Amino acid sequence: MTWVDPILRLWKESPRYVLTVWAISGLLLLPQRWLHHLSIDAFALQNRHWAILGFVASSVVLLAYPVNHLWKGIEKRLHFISERNRLGKSFEVIGIRQIGGTVGAPNGLLYENDSNSPQLLLGVVGFRNRSNVSRKLESTTAIAQISYRDHRGKEIAYAPAGVWLGSYGQSAKFAPGHENWLVLFVCERGGLTRVWNRSFYTDTSWMSGGPSFAVEPETVPPNIASVKIGLLSEQIHCKEITVEVEMRRKGLPQLLLRTDYLGRFRLLRFHV
Repeated sequence: MTWVDPILRLWKESPRYVLTVWAISGLLLLPQRWLHHLSIDAFALQNRHWAILGFVASSVVLLAYPVNHLWKGIEKRLHFISERNRLGKSFEVIGIRQIGGTVGAPNGLLYENDSNSPQLLLGVVGFRNRSNVSRKLESTTAIAQISYRDHRGKEIAYAPAGVWLGSYGQSAKFAPGHENWLVLFVCERGGLTRVWNRSFYTDTSWMSGGPSFAVEPETVPPNIASVKIGLLSEQIHCKEITVEVEMRRKGLPQLLLRTDYLGRFRLLRFHV
């Protein structure tokens, strides 16, 4: 309970009383020449100190609700900014890689395959839950929203939930110091695709307490110039990076990581 709660309760329980006090006291504080026409100038002069007290007190009650509502909105916004900054600093971009991959059954999960003849080639970008001695280490999860854009910055393909290597479902778990790799492009037998997580329900979904997930491949538009990645953690958009794309006739494109959400510049290349 705060100091403003009794004032808010008074306004909630007796609004007419508060408005009446405010109106009468405000009337008694009008200039004397106006009160003379109303024949209450003498009464107003005798009770001016009570009128001032009543007007101030009733004004405080009248303003308490909107001011309290405004302050709660400011507190909520400040908390949101604090949480976004905290989560944004937790996720560190660790690089871009070209790796071999394989498809797992039955939901098409993608895994890294470091053999000499991998089933797939994957273009991935990595994130790490960065450890920091100045704050408490916490585990968190993240969903990646991926927007594929052309040279004019227009979105031409979108993935509401990207695919994380070895992770089932739309989100990946980040323990302190743990890293996860997000799949941007998949190359199989010379064909280039992008993948995303599709959620669906079956007759047995109630047994798992939620939807099932499957990795869906889609053909990559040939005019992709950049990929914009946004990380959502605890329902907060906390991290954003842009990867520039240079398409090639065969194989994976060349990727260049330019900026991250905090404005730090990086130049990380891989060549296929």
